[in-house]
Amino acid sequence: MTSGYVTGVEIRFTVLTCSARIAGELAMTYTSSTGVMALRGAPNHQLLFADTTPACKGLWADGDVATLTANLGVVTPAGGVVHPAVTGS
Repeated sequence: MTSGYVTGVEIRFTVLTCSARIAGELAMTYTSSTGVMALRGAPNHQLLFADTTPACKGLWADGDVATLTANLGVVTPAGGVVHPAVTGS
């Protein structure tokens, strides 16, 4: 298992008149044998809300911590079935 973090994560969304941006970084682990990259928030690797519009008041505010958890299957080449091997940390 290889661990680290992913930087430059940015998500923009709009729901009715509320729009915001979520940006930051996530902790990551990758398991070569399964090809699964797990992304999680962590104390030192967070996603934060920014650019929230007034319509978001009461839901989210700039600086609020967003929670994202994902397990991604990684294969190479695109559409393939071979899991890339990653070494190091």
